[in-house]
Amino acid sequence: MAKNNSNKNQQTNTEEATTPKQPSPRRKTKRGVLTPKQQEVLKLLTEGMTNAEIAQQLKLSTKTIDAHRAAIMVRLQIHNLAGLVKYALRAGLTSLG
Repeated sequence: MAKNNSNKNQQTNTEEATTPKQPSPRRKTKRGVLTPKQQEVLKLLTEGMTNAEIAQQLKLSTKTIDAHRAAIMVRLQIHNLAGLVKYALRAGLTSLG
């Protein structure tokens, strides 16, 4: 019977080795998809707030907001504020008015 259990363990180990592990939620984010915090920062940027004002409102450092803004631009491949505003309008993160 020990031999039979050994075969089952080998089969389980083989299945685990061939089954790809699920990526962590952090890695799952694809280019063009923003995290909730990035969406919040982008919304506040499109409302005309400065990085310092956003940092104060979210109780974060200005450098953290700078990093979020840079990550947003890299992820969306958008390199100016006008492009970010256009994206936010289309994504429904902000509206005119």
